[in-house]
Amino acid sequence: MSVRHIVVIPSSPALIEGVSPHDEGSARLRQAARSILSTRAAAVDSIAVVRSAAAECRTELTGSLSAWAPGVELPRAQDGHLLGEIIARLLLGEQEQKITACAEEIEALVDAELVIVLADGPVTLTERAPGGFHPEAEDAQSYVRELLRGDAPEQWHDRDLYRAGVLDPKPWRQLWTLREQVTSQQLLAEDTTGGVGRFVAQWEMAA
Repeated sequence: MSVRHIVVIPSSPALIEGVSPHDEGSARLRQAARSILSTRAAAVDSIAVVRSAAAECRTELTGSLSAWAPGVELPRAQDGHLLGEIIARLLLGEQEQKITACAEEIEALVDAELVIVLADGPVTLTERAPGGFHPEAEDAQSYVRELLRGDAPEQWHDRDLYRAGVLDPKPWRQLWTLREQVTSQQLLAEDTTGGVGRFVAQWEMAA
């Protein structure tokens, strides 16, 4: 496995400037994501992106978030038809040229030096959250937080995460299986604005 670094970011369109201009939580996440991606991308030759390929994440407009923010003038990436990939490309800026592959599984991208994983926490943290309130959402949020910062939590299975409001548990399962190959972990930012758990984190992997 040649992956040297993993950076985890949310698959939230609000991370891109202009989508949700008054969202302070998204602004903090954006700053954290851009900072770590700028540092890591500058030091590698190949970048890969792990993102969902679900139908609701797809757009026919290359590199555009217009499907998720209609009527808003936004920057456009050079490529990408899936939400997660477009977000990653826009946050990378000129470094998006280094993207060599995209997939739904980290295991398919082992030749990349930097892997960006789009992953989200529960959407059920409050009554006004997109998924309403679920009593296990805070526990799911804590599990993801502990996993990202290296606190060795007991694994939550996909069905349990989904029940608690994590709509796409796959990235968290994949990250859990890689945890013993990690030499350094940092949780760089966390936000629960709107009742949705969002994180920015970085992992350094064993050579």
